[in-house]
Parts: sequence; C-alpha cells; structure tokens
Amino acid sequence: MIQTMNEKVQKHIMTIEDPVEYLHTDGQCLIQQREVGGDTESFNSAIKYMVRQSPDVVVIGEMRDAESFNFALASAEVGRLVISTVHAQSVYQVFDRVLGFFQPEQRESILRHFAMNVTCIAAQKLLVGADGTSLIPAVEIMLGNYTVRQLILEHKIDKLPQALKNCAQEGMQTMDQSLFQLWEKKLISKETALANSQAPQELEAWMKGIKIGQDTKILGG
Repeated sequence: MIQTMNEKVQKHIMTIEDPVEYLHTDGQCLIQQREVGGDTESFNSAIKYMVRQSPDVVVIGEMRDAESFNFALASAEVGRLVISTVHAQSVYQVFDRVLGFFQPEQRESILRHFAMNVTCIAAQKLLVGADGTSLIPAVEIMLGNYTVRQLILEHKIDKLPQALKNCAQEGMQTMDQSLFQLWEKKLISKETALANSQAPQELEAWMKGIKIGQDTKILGG
C-alpha cells in the first residue's frame, strides 16, 4: 500500500516499525521510516514526535496498547490516513482486541469513535497453495460503509459477517467467500479451504453447489 501511494500520489508518509521490513525509496512521496530500538526508543516516544512533522499518512507497525490506538484514532480524526496491524483471526475479532486495550467504562466511547473513523479492515491468512510450495493469501475485507458503522455503533459485531456477504458488490467479502473463490480457481485444495474456514460445513455445501439463502447470488454459484 505504501509503494502504491509512492507511485501514484504526492504524500508525506511516516512509519514506526519494529523492525523495518521493507525499505522504501522516495518516489512521488516523501517517506520517513523509523525503527524501534534504532531510531526511537519505543512506539510511544516516536508517536509523540511524529505529530510535529504533520504527515499525511501514518503507518504504525502494530497497535499494541491503548496509547498507540488512541494516537491512531486521533490522527484519523484530523484527516490523516492511518495504516496499522492488530493480531486477530478475523475482521470482527479486531474489535475484541482493540476494546481489550481499554477499561470497561471507556469502551463505549472508543467503539463510537472507531466506528466513525474506520475506512477498511482486512484479515489475511497465508495458505499453502495447491502446488504444495506457493503461499496464497485468503483475505476477509470490511469497508466502513453506513451499514457497517451502524452495526458497530449498535454493538452488533456478530452481525458483521452477514453484512460483508450482503455488501459483496462494494468489494467486501468474508474469509469463507475468499476461500471458496481460491478453491474454485484451483489455487488451494479443498482440505486447505475447509481447515481454514470459519464455517466448514457451510463452505463444503457451497463447494457441492448447495444453495444457502442469499449466498448463491453473492458467490456467483
């Protein structure tokens, strides 16, 4: 994502990483990369000084605590694009992880601000390809449209998977939809798809051509 911006738009991008995994050479963008332990003592100390340099895009290698998430949220609220990672198995598990940074009495406010500023959440799994050697990404994608934001505000996180299915035309998809498409293209085996599925029985039914509700239209099956 950083390299794509570097090729297509003029932005000031700052990163805080532990460690720096890819070195970027300035193209269309001015890119400043900071490594924890070398260029800065910690994520938190780097975050404090980053504000003064007015970046357009902030990349935080990993959101690990309430302070880093609050900085990300504050940056997003003033118009900066914030890109970061959280360890989670699915899109909706991200909310559990983030809310876990905060005390119970703070979570309502955090959820509200998160809902109003989220642009996209993507959960990725790297799977062994059908050839036995390549790695194939399966990706669950949630975009912050009106429906998604309302579900978050109403604490209906468990309804997000269905919202992703219903909004497939906008570019969203569940992990199982991604697995189905990869299997259909013969990029991964059936066994790999089912082993990584959130609902293996339902996925196996799709593979057999059994139509389940509105999923027929979504999957194009």
